[in-house]
Amino acid sequence: MRIFILSLFLLLSGCFYSLIGLDMSVEGRHKMWLEDMLKNIGQKNMYDCTYWICGYRKIDYIFLGDSKLSNGNLEAGYNHSLDRRGTKFCRYFFEYVPATGLIVGFRFEEPEPFACRITGA
Repeated sequence: MRIFILSLFLLLSGCFYSLIGLDMSVEGRHKMWLEDMLKNIGQKNMYDCTYWICGYRKIDYIFLGDSKLSNGNLEAGYNHSLDRRGTKFCRYFFEYVPATGLIVGFRFEEPEPFACRITGA
């Protein structure tokens, strides 16, 4: 029983992440978020509603709208809040080709360093 409780405690603690090689520091979670977002470029389609980006377009407090860029592409903006009070906002933007929906670019704005990150311990 003691081993089970100790294992459970370890699993629920930040030490577990260290043991499996995940950096759950603020900087590490920012890096994971950034890598995940960059994977969308050239791979995902804004109009594919089986994908989360399309679904987020339907949520008013997340989707900021589309802006037309000087090169003719569109840029879709999104809010990403990390805390329950909504005080640490990160905004991210996907540039896409209007005719095909293919994502061709990504950028983000954060009010403080590492505000854009995945949640975690």
